[in-house]
Amino acid sequence: MPFAAAIGKDQSVDAREAGSHAARQALEQLGRETPGLGLVLASNRLDLAAVMAGVVLQLGDKPILGISVSAEIFDQTVSDHSVLVALLSGLPAAVLSAWQPDFGQDSRGASEKLLQTLLPGALAGAECRGSLLLAADGFSGTLPELCATLERLCAANPQTGLTLAGWLGSPDARQTRSVLALGRQVGAGALAGLWFGDGLVCSAASAHGWQPVGLYVTIEETSGVYIRRMRLVDQAEPVSPAEAFGRLFGCPPQNWTVPPLCDLVRLYPLGIEAHPGQPILVRSASKMESDGSLRMTVDVPVGAAAHLMVGSAQGCLDAARQAALQALAGLHGARPVLALVLCDQAWRLLLQNQPGSELQAVRQVLGPDVPMLGGYVPGQFAFDAGGAPQILNQHIQIVLFGE
Repeated sequence: MPFAAAIGKDQSVDAREAGSHAARQALEQLGRETPGLGLVLASNRLDLAAVMAGVVLQLGDKPILGISVSAEIFDQTVSDHSVLVALLSGLPAAVLSAWQPDFGQDSRGASEKLLQTLLPGALAGAECRGSLLLAADGFSGTLPELCATLERLCAANPQTGLTLAGWLGSPDARQTRSVLALGRQVGAGALAGLWFGDGLVCSAASAHGWQPVGLYVTIEETSGVYIRRMRLVDQAEPVSPAEAFGRLFGCPPQNWTVPPLCDLVRLYPLGIEAHPGQPILVRSASKMESDGSLRMTVDVPVGAAAHLMVGSAQGCLDAARQAALQALAGLHGARPVLALVLCDQAWRLLLQNQPGSELQAVRQVLGPDVPMLGGYVPGQFAFDAGGAPQILNQHIQIVLFGE
C-alpha cells in the first residue's frame, strides 16, 4: 500500500464544525485509503475539545494528536482562526499513542509513565528504534523533568536510532492554560506522545536566527519560571527585569510591563552559558509581568550568565533553509510525503513585515509537491548535536515523514 498524506483546512466559526470539515477534506483527498494517523493543529482561539469532537466524528478512534497553536501554517500561508488536519495512510506498522493528564502536577511521574507505555522496558535498557513525537503543556508542567526522563532513556540505550521531535502547546489569549488532545482525551496540564517504529521514516532538524549582541546580565533571583532580579554587568546591585530592560534599551521600565512591550520581550531572548565550550542555551520570555518580573518558557538557573540576543530576518530565513536541508538529508534518500513546520512565536513577530517568508524558504528546499502544515508555538523538543534531549526556544523545527 503506498504511503500517502493529505491536509484539510477549515475556518468555520463553530469549532466542532471546523474540526469536522477539515477532517472530511483530508479524508476525501485520501480517497479509499484508510488513515492510520492524524495530526490536528487548531487556533488557540478555538475550543480544542470541540475541535477534536468534530475530528473524531469523522475519523473515529485512531491515533490523533491535537494541539493549540497561536497561528496556523498551511503550505506558505499563515492564518489566525483555523483548524488543520493532516492524515497519513499506508503506514507500514502500527502507531502507538499515550496520554498522561497529570503532567502539570507530577511531570517526572507522567513522563516515565508515557515512555513506559510507548517503549516498554526502554528505560531499563530494552532496545528501541524509531521516532518519538511529543506534545506537552509548557505552561503548567516542569519541562526539565521531562528532559531528565528522556536523558535516562538515552543513557539506557546509547546506540539507539531514535528521532525526537515535538512542541509545546500555545496558551490561550489570557495566558492561563495550554490545552492538548489525543483523540477523545482533551485537557490542560497534559503530556501526549506518538511512537513510530522503524517502518516509518521520520527526520527532524532545527535552527534559529538569533545572535548575542554583547550585552549580558547575571540571573540573581528566580521563582519557578519567573526571573525576579537580574544584575547588569556594569551595575553593583540587582534590579527587576523591567528595570534592566529599561536601562538596556533606554526607555522607562514601566513601559515594559504594559502592551505592546510586555509581549515583545519574546523578541529578546537570553542566551544562557550552560557549560564552557558548549553552545549557549536560548531561553525565551513569554511576558513581562506587571510587577516587573520576567515569565520564562523554561526555568533559568540562579547565577547563570545570560547574553541578550537579537534576531534578524535574514538570519531566520537562512535558518529555515538550513533546517529544511538537514531534515531532508536525515531521510537518507526516502521520499518526503509530509512536512510539519513548527516555528517559535517570535518568528511571527520578527517577520511580520514579510509574513510567510520563512515558509517560502522551506518550500524552496522541499520542492512544490510535499504537503506542509504547522504552527507557531512557545517551544519544541529535539536532540542536540551531541544526542542529548533539549528544549528549544526561538527555533524553527521541521519534521519530515518519508516513504
